[in-house]
Amino acid sequence: MEVKLLKQRAKSQAKEAVLQAKEYGQTIKDTAKYMHEKKLCLETVPTTDCHVVLTFPTKTDIATLSWIEGILKENLPDLTVHKRLHPYTNMTGWYLTASFDSLMRGAEAMGISKAVKEEYGGGLMEFSTAEKVMFQGIEDEDTFFISQERQSILHYLLQNIRATQSEAFEKFKLLEGQPIFPKLLSKRIISALLPLHDKEALKKLEKSWVHAPLSRQPLDDIAHYFGIKVSIYFAYLGHYTKWLIFPAVLGLFVTFYSSNATIQDWSFIFFTIFNIIWASLFLETWKRRSAELAFHWGTLDVKHELLEDPRPMYYGIPQVSPVSGRMEPFYPAWKRNLFRYFVTVPVILLCMCTTFLIAFGIFELQEWVNEQISEGFYPKPLAYIPKFILAITTIISETIYKKIAVWLNNKENYRLQSSYENHLIAKLIFVQFINHFMSVTYVAFYLQDFGRLKATIATLFITKHVIGNITETVIPYIKEKLKVYRLAFKVAKHEVKEARKKEGAAEGSTEGSREGVSEGSPEGVSEGTQEQTDEADGASKKYTISQAEVESKMERYEDTFNDFLEMFIQFGYVTLFSSAFPLAAFWALVNNVIEIRSDAFKLCTNKQRPFGQHVQNIGSWQYAMEVIGMLGVSVNCALLGISGQLQDVFPMYTAVGIFLIVALLEHIILALKLGISIAIPDTPYWVQTELAKLEYKRRQALKKMEQETRDNIHKSIASSPVEELSTEAGISTEAPKEE
Repeated sequence: MEVKLLKQRAKSQAKEAVLQAKEYGQTIKDTAKYMHEKKLCLETVPTTDCHVVLTFPTKTDIATLSWIEGILKENLPDLTVHKRLHPYTNMTGWYLTASFDSLMRGAEAMGISKAVKEEYGGGLMEFSTAEKVMFQGIEDEDTFFISQERQSILHYLLQNIRATQSEAFEKFKLLEGQPIFPKLLSKRIISALLPLHDKEALKKLEKSWVHAPLSRQPLDDIAHYFGIKVSIYFAYLGHYTKWLIFPAVLGLFVTFYSSNATIQDWSFIFFTIFNIIWASLFLETWKRRSAELAFHWGTLDVKHELLEDPRPMYYGIPQVSPVSGRMEPFYPAWKRNLFRYFVTVPVILLCMCTTFLIAFGIFELQEWVNEQISEGFYPKPLAYIPKFILAITTIISETIYKKIAVWLNNKENYRLQSSYENHLIAKLIFVQFINHFMSVTYVAFYLQDFGRLKATIATLFITKHVIGNITETVIPYIKEKLKVYRLAFKVAKHEVKEARKKEGAAEGSTEGSREGVSEGSPEGVSEGTQEQTDEADGASKKYTISQAEVESKMERYEDTFNDFLEMFIQFGYVTLFSSAFPLAAFWALVNNVIEIRSDAFKLCTNKQRPFGQHVQNIGSWQYAMEVIGMLGVSVNCALLGISGQLQDVFPMYTAVGIFLIVALLEHIILALKLGISIAIPDTPYWVQTELAKLEYKRRQALKKMEQETRDNIHKSIASSPVEELSTEAGISTEAPKEE
């Protein structure tokens, strides 16, 4: 009897499980069908009138949120905050909007350049609240600052809110003078601080940039939308790619034109010298192009470092600044030097040793594989396996070493953002240079095996770019699409459930179970996450995904560091070992043509919108490229000397004679590089002329204003009683009104 009952219970449970599975499967089927019909993956509700969004986990306690709100009210009293629940990401969103007065104060502190009215001299000038009447469009508060400027200004204001006293919380501790919001972000109390995309502007930019591979890059549009720092990277990438055409074409000719050995030897020697001179001309022309862009965008003049504000993550003991008179954090230099010499230097040396040991181990593996192949145990294609292993370990080491360099740089605690970036670039360059070129140098100058050198360079170079394009663009795109699909699936699932409830109600089901919840809206969701749709039977609400929800789950675009580092390594391969691998420039050209559009695609589709930054040029990357150019002279001349090509061309000379030829050639090329750098001015003459014109116009406008002020004073004195002179004189000090 008991056995029968157990069997019946098991059967009923099995039937119930089957029914649940069918129902679940039907739900998934209906949900997928609904998503396909409504194209829900493509729909988001745009968020307007918002400069910056803060997102918090829903489990964040009320006391912490109240404290953060109090900090905002105390430091930015005219800030508007709208709070909305993000139901599909389990987040709470704070939508922040700054007043026009706050934006003006922030623009002045950041040194943002704006267009000046023609009567005041024209051109671009750093914004000043006291002289706001001089700037074009100041009368229209809605359009004076573009969206990118509004976002970056509010970000600057938030990043510079510092603790006035030490405070301790459950998860973190704040020291006096420490920036509050960067600390909250690092402790994950704030999940994200992001600017939202402008959908209309982004569509226009995609059309003229991503979807127009043969057209010129819209650098002004990029600068207006993403900021000058991003735009100047793409300007550099475009300039570099155009200049790669010359060595790419010549490299193809040298590689495949081999009528006889003598012509080929002379071709390689000529190509090596040409490539070195090409690098110098490219860098000098980029300086001029960079100056033109900086003048065009109003960033040619930079503040003195003593006038720059401390970077947000800079910490120290609060002291009165001798320049500004304000309280600023102070960090003694001896602490920084102590950490640099006793921690940074040993860690970097350890990275160098690790890189060498890994490369040495892989070369030993290569020797063993070559022996096995020569004895017939393995097929010849297996000879490339150690080279691929070397390429992959180099790419993995690059990621690890970058994290180490960032950690070391953070601990050194630099006051200025420019100093922080310059020292970070120096660390990245040093470590990555060793990581990428130590193995190649070992093959070239220790093993002196030029067949292996060519194969090693080709494998490292091509593998890095193929894997880089996949990991930078393809994989992030798939990940972001999957995130959006999961969010859309949640929305569609709610819609299907609501539709089933309506069907049940039509069949006579009671509606009491749904009282208190608005139709088509999850409980607790504010109206900001809903979209109104007009249908044939009237207006009704439906589930949608808010723009902020989707973008808060996207990956953050860190900076241009990774992009410039990639170009630095590439430039090293093209310049340092051109005599061993002339096709490097050709492969670099092919990669960069793809890179321009893939990076643009990545920014427009896969990443959060970055906060705009104002920069004068590419900074220390310029000096790094110039160092590579100088090293290229020595490395290529040395390769010519030991490769045997000079011996083939000049068989009458001994080893000493070849050495003297190499030394003479090196000195001639270095002198030529120096002559090129002196002969080509960094700033074009027309830019210098335009700067002089603007200065002249502004001086003339100032003289005119002063003369008008004096005339107004004289008129006031002549037409006013004596007892009102002081009053009139006080009024006349105001800026004269336009007629």
